[in-house]
Amino acid sequence: MKHWKYNELVFTFQSAFQSAVDQHLSIYQAIASVSEDFWYFPENENVVLNLINLIQTIKLFDEKLHFIHRATVEIFEKQVSLITDVLLEKELEPPEILLLKQSIDDIKVKLKTANI
Repeated sequence: MKHWKYNELVFTFQSAFQSAVDQHLSIYQAIASVSEDFWYFPENENVVLNLINLIQTIKLFDEKLHFIHRATVEIFEKQVSLITDVLLEKELEPPEILLLKQSIDDIKVKLKTANI
């Protein structure tokens, strides 16, 4: 993933969210801001990074606001469809691949009952 390791990205994303809240942004604004800040371009070269970003965004919306935007779900589904084992092996270490796949599965389960 170029310059990030999976857990580093998740930690930094969560820290940026907390920092935004500490700066008195609303929960909604903080999530939106961090999600936008962690979206990488060009998109076709950052599929894995952006998928991890979406997973964190969905988790925050669900945990903090108890809903998930349909547009976010649609982007998540698109990103998941772009993921291949070859891409994952190129971008991540084996334990990170397992973490990402588990996170994808967890989000898919969550989306079945989420307020969208």
